[in-house]
Amino acid sequence: MTNALQNGGQAIASQTLGLAPEVLRNVQKNLSGAIDDITLSGYSPLVICSAQIRLYFYRMIRTTFLW
Repeated sequence: MTNALQNGGQAIASQTLGLAPEVLRNVQKNLSGAIDDITLSGYSPLVICSAQIRLYFYRMIRTTFLW
């Protein structure tokens, strides 16, 4: 994700992060599984990421995960 932002420019990256749709689906699928596991263990999920990609990552997942 960081490389996509650095190489693709922010205008292009703002919508897709410059990642292929399969990669985006894979990120969402894996994140969903991790959130389910953590929630079932009785913890609140927390995603830690680089400040460089935080806004773009949020935009990518906000429609999938309603916090």
